[in-house]
Amino acid sequence: MPLTALQLTQNVLQYAEHGGSCCGIYHIHSFPAYLPTGATLDCRKRIIEAAVANCLAEYEDNDDYFTEDAFNEDSWKMAIECVLTNRQLPDWQEALEAVGFKLVFSWDNSNSGNTCNMFVKGTNQ
Repeated sequence: MPLTALQLTQNVLQYAEHGGSCCGIYHIHSFPAYLPTGATLDCRKRIIEAAVANCLAEYEDNDDYFTEDAFNEDSWKMAIECVLTNRQLPDWQEALEAVGFKLVFSWDNSNSGNTCNMFVKGTNQ
């Protein structure tokens, strides 16, 4: 059943650190495969921006792992990735690219048979 527009604005996307919590990469996931009619580009961008903000806040909270100047405006760097199937791509690609994500790689997943599309956004590039 498709999500309502209200549900879409309430932390739809989830995020996780890469294994080991040491490389500064976060993964945004749980993109709905279908959007409700009327889910505008602006709405989709806000959803992604909220997930990015959550990743940044979590990264900053994990300051035990970082050097003294890790949050210096000129040196603070991390990456956020999203992987979408071809079914999710039409609803989300334009919004991801509009907020700075780049499609960097596509492959056929041998487990699911889906084509996967990896988008990456770096901070402070």
